Amino acid sequence: MVALSELENIVKQSDPNNKAQKHLNEYESDENTFFQALTNIPSSAQQFGSDIIQPFIHPVKTAKSIKELGSSVVNLFRAGDQGNEQLAKEVGNFFVQRYGSLESIKKTFATDPVGMLSDVSIILTGGGALAAKAPAMAGTVGNAVKTAGKVIDPINVASKTVSAVSPLISKPASSVLGMTTGAGGEPLRQAFQAGKVGGDKAEAFTTSMRGTADAGEVVTDGTKAMATISDQSKKIYKGGMNKLQLDKVELNFLDLKKDINKIIEKKKFGGEFTISKAAETKLKSLQSIINKWEKNPKMHNAKGFDMLKRKVDAEYPQFAKNADEGIMVSEIRKAIYNKIIDKVPAYKGVMKTYEQAITLEKQMLKELSLKNKSGAGTILRKLQSVMRSNANTNWGKRFDYVKMLDEANLDANILTKLAGQSLSEYTPRGLQSLGAGSIAAYGALVDPTLLAGLALQSPRLAGELSYGAGKFSNVVNQVLPKVSAVSRPARPAGLLEQQNESLIKRGLLQ
Repeated sequence: MVALSELENIVKQSDPNNKAQKHLNEYESDENTFFQALTNIPSSAQQFGSDIIQPFIHPVKTAKSIKELGSSVVNLFRAGDQGNEQLAKEVGNFFVQRYGSLESIKKTFATDPVGMLSDVSIILTGGGALAAKAPAMAGTVGNAVKTAGKVIDPINVASKTVSAVSPLISKPASSVLGMTTGAGGEPLRQAFQAGKVGGDKAEAFTTSMRGTADAGEVVTDGTKAMATISDQSKKIYKGGMNKLQLDKVELNFLDLKKDINKIIEKKKFGGEFTISKAAETKLKSLQSIINKWEKNPKMHNAKGFDMLKRKVDAEYPQFAKNADEGIMVSEIRKAIYNKIIDKVPAYKGVMKTYEQAITLEKQMLKELSLKNKSGAGTILRKLQSVMRSNANTNWGKRFDYVKMLDEANLDANILTKLAGQSLSEYTPRGLQSLGAGSIAAYGALVDPTLLAGLALQSPRLAGELSYGAGKFSNVVNQVLPKVSAVSRPARPAGLLEQQNESLIKRGLLQ
């Protein structure tokens, strides 16, 4: 058997010709190690990638190398000369020259920073597993060590960098291209997201942008989404009202009549009404409804009062000639409402939510013209306008409404389709098409290099570019974590392949 001192000799063995370790870059011992490492990151990263793929490019060769190395290591422990111990010694030298001393470590870090981080990450993740087995360190230290290993793993760093940079690329770029094309930044952000997400969203965007989808389809989508929002509001309202069990809460109708009579008396002076004729006519209509409810004992409960309140609501004039006509309706409605919440306080919360929803629906219907009488063309133009941030002062509110429609009908991808439509033209919009765009087009006849500037002013080309950037971001984020998992077992084997050529030339590996 080989004594321990023989193994120590492997570590101490000199290699004046530096055949075991070929540093990627020149090392200057007098210069700052950290700055040298920063300078050498690109070439180090390139070599790191080569190390990872070597076992897959040359699987037979790699397997043979590992087999020969294993045999050589085993023979070190056998008595006598087995003939191939030198291979193990050379490999030992390879790592000694990388990490055998402080100066070696500095040199490796300066000339191959990415490779060194990978080596350390492999050691830490493996060491973390070992540390976790120690009784005194179980779990805490082991996990901390493994986490540290993953943090410095070059593949993980690259993956996280792409994830962090993607939104930074998409947002500023979309804002700049939005100005140069006249299309606005939002369509380009939607384009990037469509490429990143893929699937139905990507198809909705590309077919809209490339003109293979029916532009009017988005009108149907918006109408259906509006119906969904309305149905959801009604379901929430009915659910809340059912929980209140208003039909089981009895109310005194005489108390309500007293409050209403007080309201009416305030409208008189000397026995005569001080309100307009229109308000008097409206009051008579309201009194007729109230008298009808008074005569029906089945309506003398919270549910009956709620129905009376809605009946009074319906009397509110849409085109009142006099303001006091609407005031009369509002005051009597409030009297009924107060009687209900006196007995059922929770009614206030249910009605507040429902009334807010109804108000929002009315605003959306008006702003986007989503009514039965509105033409599809009018609706489409208003929907498309949300992609132009400078279209009008109501853009922000209108965009929020369309976003609600989009969220109510996610499968339709309304915003995505609108973004695609807004980027369908090759020529820039508005002033850009008359100014910078035409200048660039004219200049391209004189200087073809100006075509690049013209491309940046085309909504269609900018849309294709943003969509492609999103797709690239998605692919990278999916592939890099998988590469990281594969790189751990592949890296040591690939690292060994760095010196195979010199070993073959010296007859140590056939």
